[in-house]
Amino acid sequence: MPIWLLPPALYLLNAALVARRTVADGYDGVGFVLALQRLDLERFQPQPPGYPLFVALGRLVQALAVPPAVALAVVGALLLGAGVGAAAAAVRRGAGAAAGGLVAVLRERAPLSYALAGATLSDAAGLGAPLLAAGVWARRGAPSAGWGGVLLGAAI
Repeated sequence: MPIWLLPPALYLLNAALVARRTVADGYDGVGFVLALQRLDLERFQPQPPGYPLFVALGRLVQALAVPPAVALAVVGALLLGAGVGAAAAAVRRGAGAAAGGLVAVLRERAPLSYALAGATLSDAAGLGAPLLAAGVWARRGAPSAGWGGVLLGAAI
């Protein structure tokens, strides 16, 4: 299995295992779950900036008959896992397989990353998208620079 696929696979497995117990995490989590039903930026449901994109991605997952809280957790797990995987792949290219594997394992198993990857908050997506952008930039070249910029802009 390529190193960049390991973190997203583990986070998705975690999200699937705890799906029955996934609930909205506090005020912001409830706002995101409510926004899946009705996005109301006038009432700060959810709070901007960037959150409308998180909600739109959550709606795409929810369209697959996934409960709202789980849909948001899946979006966070996918983006954070992809970001960690991209960072690990970039380190692997620059410093070798052992360093890349170490980044993948330590970043993926970090307590905060692990907790956020199963939450209904946007923090996992907000960390994953810049990591993904950095991983894309590490590939070098004009297309990588452009796509990295798009990812960073989406994160903001």
